[in-house]
Amino acid sequence: MEHQSCVQLVPIFNHLDQQALDEILEVAVHKRLKKNEYLYQQGDSSEMLYIIASGEIHVSNLNENGKEMLISILKEGDFVGELSIITKTEHENYAVATKETEMCTISYTNFQRLLIKYPSISLQILEELSNRLQKSQSQALINSTLQVSERLAKYLSDTQGKLTMTKKNLASYLGTTPESISRLLTQFEEDGYLRKKSSKEFELLKEFEL
Repeated sequence: MEHQSCVQLVPIFNHLDQQALDEILEVAVHKRLKKNEYLYQQGDSSEMLYIIASGEIHVSNLNENGKEMLISILKEGDFVGELSIITKTEHENYAVATKETEMCTISYTNFQRLLIKYPSISLQILEELSNRLQKSQSQALINSTLQVSERLAKYLSDTQGKLTMTKKNLASYLGTTPESISRLLTQFEEDGYLRKKSSKEFELLKEFEL
């Protein structure tokens, strides 16, 4: 893996000139995770920014009933640990590689120096944190106020009928079970909302009645 391509992938850096990117490359450290290996666990000290170059990381937590809740799926160009580059803290969730994953890491100390020298990075971080907070709050509201069928219908509407994750992960993301997802997809087809094109894609035949 080339460090340069790794650093240039992430949106908080790709606006910088080559000189600044070169400085970041000097402090970036390569890391590789095997499938099912944890990047970090809940309660671990958070002192590192992780930039995904290839592979896939699932960020999850446990609800009050001990059930896994999928928060996000990170792929090429995504990053995690952004709070650790602002202040040292502990992870409130856990992250695991679902396939072999390559990444670059930048320590808290090194990133603090970069923020001082290139304050525009801070603005990019704030924008990204704002977007993530908005998305997280929106999904939490959906899961707490809508029925499972309504959650799935909204998801399918937003993705144009494409399943962007496995049924198991989708169930975790929507706060239900894979069996419920399968049953509802069949029901949506029978009710004339969907037509199955493949195992991962459906044609939307009419708008859902939410």
